[in-house]
Amino acid sequence: MKARIYLLREKIHDGIDFSLDRLFSEAQDTYFLYEEQLEELDRLLTAILGEADRTIDQGGIKRLFERIQFLEDRFEEIDSGLRGRPMRARRRFSFYGFFRSWQESNSSGSTIQSEISSSAEAYEILGVKTGTPLPAITAAFRRSVKSLHPDVRGGDRSAEPALRKLIAAYQLIKKEFTRK
Repeated sequence: MKARIYLLREKIHDGIDFSLDRLFSEAQDTYFLYEEQLEELDRLLTAILGEADRTIDQGGIKRLFERIQFLEDRFEEIDSGLRGRPMRARRRFSFYGFFRSWQESNSSGSTIQSEISSSAEAYEILGVKTGTPLPAITAAFRRSVKSLHPDVRGGDRSAEPALRKLIAAYQLIKKEFTRK
C-alpha cells in the first residue's frame, strides 16, 4: 500500500514539474489551477499515509485502498487535462460501494444498528419527519453522508461514528419501505 502511495506522489510531483515547464510562462492561471489540484492530492495522500501506519484491521485497510484508488483516478483525470491527452477508462467511485465494504468488514454484527432502537429515532438521525417518502429520505441521507465523508473533510475521520450511525438509520428505514 505504501509503495502505491509513494508511486502516486512521485507522479504528482512529476506533474507539477511538467506544468511548471510547460504552462508557467504561457498560461499562469492554468498552471496555478493544476498546481493547486495536484498539491491537494499530495496532501490527501500524506494523510492516508499517516492513517496506514495506524490501521490494523482488514476493513480499515480495504477502505484505505479504496481511497487510494479514488485518488489515483482523480490524478489521472488531472494529469490527462494537464498533458492534453484522453483519459483512460476508470471505475467510478461509489459511496454505496464504499460503505457496503465497511459493512461487510464489520462481521461482528452492527453494534450501531442495535444503538438505533426505533424507526422514529432513525428518522431523527437522518433529519427527516416520520412518513417522509423514500426519495426525500435518500436525498437527505446523501447530503449528510457527503458532508461527513473523510475525503470532503480533508482526511479527518473523526466523524466516522456519526457516518456509521447515519448508514444504519438509513438501512433501517429502507428495510421498512421494502416490507410495505
